[in-house]
This record gives sequence, structure tokens and C-alpha cells, in this order.
Amino acid sequence: MLMKVKVLFVGLLAVLLVSACSRGFEESMVNINDNNKTLERMQELEKSAGFDFSKISVARIEIDGERYQITSLRPEKLSVGGKGNESVTLMLFNDKHDKLIFFTRDGQKKLGYEVQLPLAEFEQKKEILFPVVDVKSGQVINKTISLINLKSR
Repeated sequence: MLMKVKVLFVGLLAVLLVSACSRGFEESMVNINDNNKTLERMQELEKSAGFDFSKISVARIEIDGERYQITSLRPEKLSVGGKGNESVTLMLFNDKHDKLIFFTRDGQKKLGYEVQLPLAEFEQKKEILFPVVDVKSGQVINKTISLINLKSR
């Protein structure tokens, strides 16, 4: 009986340790479940442009070994799904240049995902888990987005 309790306890402890070490999604991530609202939000973000040359912010990130550069001058389309898929991942700075906005539209599931992550928080965490359109498959896959560096001038 004591042996069964020990085995159960060790198994439970292992499950707790694995779940504590696994990365979860950013807690501020918003799921947009309405296809029309997802399309509207994507169009809003695509139109965002900051032509204020007095302050330019640049974020360098890495997703699965691929490096990307996001500037405050325009939204950056990081990946787009294949024909008929209409999936897209956008990243951009907010108007105040104090947050990065990550947005993905899953064209197959008709869902959207958005996180507005304060730069200070991103610098502290160094990486987040977020749904991103995989360039090769065209599918939306949860990927780790790592911060390389941030610069403003």
C-alpha cells in the first residue's frame, strides 16, 4: 500500500513540475471569435502607419530560427497562409511605441488572436508563446517568439 502511495505521489509531482515548466500563452492574449470582427481588426492594423520620424522604434525578434525586424513606421506581415487560406500574422508598434501588437488571423478556423505586449514586459520575459502562420504549411501553429533586441531613436 505504501509503495502505491509513493508511486502516485511521484507521478503527481512529475506532472506538476512539467506543467510548471511549460510555457503558456501570454495571459493578455485576446481571442476574437467573430470572423467579421477579425477581418475588421486586421484591416485596422494593416492601415496603421507611423510617419513620425522624430521617434522610430525597432524590435528584432526570432521565430523558429527566422529573424524579423518590426519598425514603428508600418505593420509587418510576417507570414501569410496559402491560396484560399487567408491566414496572416501581423506585428506592429502601438501609437505610443510602448507596446508591440501581435495579431494572427486563422482563415481556416475564422478566428483571430491578439496580444498588446508592453515592451518592458517583453524585455523581461524575453519570449512568449503565440499562434503564428507557418510559412511552409500555411497552418496557424503555436510558436515561441523571442526578443533579440529593442531600439528607439
